[in-house]
Amino acid sequence: MAVLSQPAWASPERDAASHYDKGKRAFDDGDFTKAIDELKASVAAKPTAKAYLLLGNAYTKVGQLDEAKKAFEGLLKADPNSPKKKLVENLIREMDVLAKTKLMVTSTPPGATVFLDLRADGPRGKTPLELPATPGLHRVMLDLEGYEPGVANATAVEGSQVPVAIALKPKAGTVVEEKKPEPPKKGLLALKAPQGASVAVDGRDVSVEAAAKMELEPGEHVVEVKKEGMAPWHVSAVIKAGEKLDLQPRLDVGGGTTGVEVFAEPARATIRVDGNPVRNAETVPLPPGDHTVAIRAIGHFPVERQLHIVAGERAHLEARLEPRGRALLYVGLGAAALAVAAEAVALTGRAKAGDQLAGSSSWSDWHNVELGGQIAAGTLGAVAIGTLVGFIVTIRSGGDEAPRTRVTATPLPSGGALVLTRSF
Repeated sequence: MAVLSQPAWASPERDAASHYDKGKRAFDDGDFTKAIDELKASVAAKPTAKAYLLLGNAYTKVGQLDEAKKAFEGLLKADPNSPKKKLVENLIREMDVLAKTKLMVTSTPPGATVFLDLRADGPRGKTPLELPATPGLHRVMLDLEGYEPGVANATAVEGSQVPVAIALKPKAGTVVEEKKPEPPKKGLLALKAPQGASVAVDGRDVSVEAAAKMELEPGEHVVEVKKEGMAPWHVSAVIKAGEKLDLQPRLDVGGGTTGVEVFAEPARATIRVDGNPVRNAETVPLPPGDHTVAIRAIGHFPVERQLHIVAGERAHLEARLEPRGRALLYVGLGAAALAVAAEAVALTGRAKAGDQLAGSSSWSDWHNVELGGQIAAGTLGAVAIGTLVGFIVTIRSGGDEAPRTRVTATPLPSGGALVLTRSF
């Protein structure tokens, strides 16, 4: 009986050595993609410490730090007693930090091919792209058909994600189709009118059912509700894009009560009519003539308006008070975030300077990075504290500043209540 066996030259050891030699030549030639393919084939045939080491270095060259870490871990498994064990273990720990070091590349328009440092290393992907990079200065290059190549220099900061935004310019003679802006979203009117009532929106008659869930363009709309034997009800309300406005008319028998009803946001607001306190949403009987409505709430801009009431009219006033200090809050939070980032840069500079020879140019450069980061962090921290303290002081005050928009109530010639609603 004849027994067939593999020829000696097809042994795993020979295959591994052949792929390793090809991978090393590709690595030395700068063809890291081919080197990775050959070295992966080498460790698949027979894992060796030297193949894993070179594979990890190849992955590092192309910025695939997670794969590089796996390759270095494979080295320790293939040769637990390697003389380079301590060095590799330190390198693996550094990889955990370096894997978080990324350039967040975006382009206008998106979909551009991304190259890092050398085009010969091949494309890294398309924008938007989270691009791993070693700390330091890099050159980001973008290609997109119909556009001039885009180039930007960016400094990757250890353990941080650095945004890199590049606007591409169309090539001469290229017609770029501009995206038309989407039409504004409509708002929703939810009118709870009683059955048997007649409803009109902007002068157009609609059914009670349709008015209960009616899409309207953003802006001001006049809604009128009438029912036999009751005073008509009118409202001029502002519809906001993508928002729902609930309205519930109050129809009085006969001519109704002469007066005003005030709805205020926030609900805890203090409402005074002619100096007398009233409750939110309470109907206040008033004689015909001019009257003053004042609305205040801690941490909000106040509202004070003059209303003219005619006999048989019930004015309906809605006011949404604008919070104070919103801009101060945003500035304070933004300054705090930037201060943290600046402190991270200072710590990076301190760590890097500690690795350099004192007095050398590299030591001086990293020392300047540390100093600049500390100055920026201190300045931004002071701004953050100042603006946040200002915000706290502001929201605790009632203030007397005038509101930014107006609220009025005006009688209609046909009688009833006309409501003018604005946001504050």
